[in-house]
Amino acid sequence: MGELTALPNQFENLVRLGKVALNQRQWPEAIAHLEAAYDLQQTTALNLLLVSVLVAAGDNQRALQLAFEKKDFYTNETDLRLLYNGLLIKNQHFIAANELWSAVEATDAFEQRTKQKGQALLKTAEKAYQATEQQAIKKRQEQLYNITTGDFQEPTTPTGCSRIITTS
Repeated sequence: MGELTALPNQFENLVRLGKVALNQRQWPEAIAHLEAAYDLQQTTALNLLLVSVLVAAGDNQRALQLAFEKKDFYTNETDLRLLYNGLLIKNQHFIAANELWSAVEATDAFEQRTKQKGQALLKTAEKAYQATEQQAIKKRQEQLYNITTGDFQEPTTPTGCSRIITTS
């Protein structure tokens, strides 16, 4: 078999079908069409649309991977930083989110508010993650303690009974 060639208007048709499915909240179908279109042309506008659909579908990991392909677009646009920040937070990339906000020089009131909001969301998420992880660590410690203090001696057999050990 040879190379696949794009049909005339295939990109536009795939985007149109993706938008129709999106409007009907049929996430898997919308994603399939938009990803097929993105395979043909990796435009910034389509990247944003596909990232948005992936977020709506709850696939934050794939959304972040796709957004990372156009990282400069998301990090240089004031209103898109919060979206990118949210993806970093949902994927527990707290260091990258901190780096994002430390690199932002808020030159106007809108950028200052956006930076403050993004940093506040990040701080809240970090605290929630730490609390959850502390509980998980405590539970693991308790489980480990119970395992290490358990009685692991061979079970005894009643007097006069023989014990048969088989191997598989």
